[in-house]
Amino acid sequence: MITIGRERRQQGFWIVTSIILIPILLAFGVFSVSLNNLHLAQAELQAAADAAALAGARVLFIRNAQNESNNGKINVNGYTDKNGQTIASATNSATAAIQNNKVRGQATQTERIQIGHWEFMNTRTANIYGTSDGIERGGRFISIPSVLLSQSTSYALKNNLEEFVLFSGMTNSLNINPYQVNAIRVTTSGNASGYFFARFLNISDQFNLSATAVAYVGLASSARIGPPLAICQQAIQSSGRHNCSSGNYFQSTGYQWVRWTSLKPRGGPTLETAVSSLISGMKQCGGSGAGVEVTVGTQIEATHAISEQNFNNLYACWQTAGANRYWPLTLPVVDCEASESASGFEDQPRVLGFISANLLWMVKSDQCEQMSASGVVPTKMDNPNQSPTYDWDKTSEPDAQQRWGSFVDYFQIKRAAQSTATVKEQLCIAGKPAIYFAPQCNTVGVDAVITGKTGGMYNFGVRAAEPVLVY
Repeated sequence: MITIGRERRQQGFWIVTSIILIPILLAFGVFSVSLNNLHLAQAELQAAADAAALAGARVLFIRNAQNESNNGKINVNGYTDKNGQTIASATNSATAAIQNNKVRGQATQTERIQIGHWEFMNTRTANIYGTSDGIERGGRFISIPSVLLSQSTSYALKNNLEEFVLFSGMTNSLNINPYQVNAIRVTTSGNASGYFFARFLNISDQFNLSATAVAYVGLASSARIGPPLAICQQAIQSSGRHNCSSGNYFQSTGYQWVRWTSLKPRGGPTLETAVSSLISGMKQCGGSGAGVEVTVGTQIEATHAISEQNFNNLYACWQTAGANRYWPLTLPVVDCEASESASGFEDQPRVLGFISANLLWMVKSDQCEQMSASGVVPTKMDNPNQSPTYDWDKTSEPDAQQRWGSFVDYFQIKRAAQSTATVKEQLCIAGKPAIYFAPQCNTVGVDAVITGKTGGMYNFGVRAAEPVLVY
């Protein structure tokens, strides 16, 4: 009898305990589910902010516009591209992305969209070869007043709203001017409601949530390249800066400023075959213009010299494109000195970045000693940004030597370790075919280049098209 009474008492204890604990456990379960839903609501809101910032940053700068003079400017009011498609402004694009996202089935609200400058906390970015995209996330956003943004649609961004300084240095050059537009910040808000635990605790079941994201547009880490050419970093530097005032020269054989390249690592067709294929594939040569995707940090097969046949093929394309007109080319920049000494890959220099260069003039080997012959020396040079105004015009000068001297002076043409005075004396060196080019430093207009993903480490003037999230 004693045992039976004890069992009954124990059963009664567990019944009472269950009556007490079950509601508590149910409450904790409801609380956990509600808390998880609240967390999911915040995550959805952050995803909306991220998507909006990226959408706005992708069209932060005008590109491929019907009015080519607007290319590279800040997209404040929207524009029409060459295909006739209307491209919304950066802020409207961000707003549309917000409206396409919901938080727990409810509309997401736009709190604030700002265009401005992302300033990195560190003066140097992480080593690009050791990170996924070369971008450190630490920094702060500096909003630029809308009145300044509206002014930017009427003048080149190389004034107080330039998107970056043309430094041949690390991405920290982007920190120099806080008015350099390179980012967009989006703040979103949303309501989460209907949570039982809030009612249980006798508090409002309406939770106001917010999220912020910053998308940054930096330097291109990749680009689709057509011409089989790479420019040596040493050719476009002057005291550590990207030199926009001085043109350069290179010949097809011997060490100068440029390498002929397959744009790929060694291992495919012979370099001569690859170069020939790239030339024929250029749009100016009747090809598709597809080119080759080149990424910063990779090594590409290159050489000092190329066959005269390949040179002449490129010459023919240049003639077709218009010999008296700038021929804008986007080319990889490689470290020629390192590739010849420390790396052990003397014919595979590493890609450091990208540059937009204007090919000015070409001279075939059989023209080197024919300065006075028709078409060998330029008479005028058409700048597409000023068309039909000629940037340099000496059609009234009958003396070819004088015209050539004027051309060299105007574009500050130099050879490796030689002055412009030396270049004026002869078209070529030792009868070798030659090409003359100048860095294209316009950040707006016909030649503005925006391509590839953000993540480039060295700044040679080519901005990325694809942004990254930094906050």
